[in-house]
Amino acid sequence: MSCGEYEVFFKVYGEECFNEEEALSQLLHDGVLFCNYYDARHPLYPDADSNRTVVLFVNCNDLFEYGADSEELSSKEELLSLYKLCNENGYGLEKWVALKRQYRPRPDVEQRMKEDGCWDEELEKLSR
Repeated sequence: MSCGEYEVFFKVYGEECFNEEEALSQLLHDGVLFCNYYDARHPLYPDADSNRTVVLFVNCNDLFEYGADSEELSSKEELLSLYKLCNENGYGLEKWVALKRQYRPRPDVEQRMKEDGCWDEELEKLSR
């Protein structure tokens, strides 16, 4: 079976097939993503056909400050990069959000990432 047979559900990534439905399912199951909605009149979605537009958010509670926090997932490319990072090591979510915001996580999170060998030069360049 080739990627082209299911181009609606698969995105070619190098020589691999990327199954968006599988990635969404796994990230929702793992609590990395959650769904919410905007009213159709929301300025980001002025042409929505229904009364509500479902939006995916990345759960980044307690990453930068203690408390509830999230980051909107806004493209298939972001889904792919989040999914890949989450499957590389135990800190994929933390790295993805920090890079998207261009901001370091809390010092204790940063320290744990360093101790576990998941801190890199890309993260080191981020501001506090």
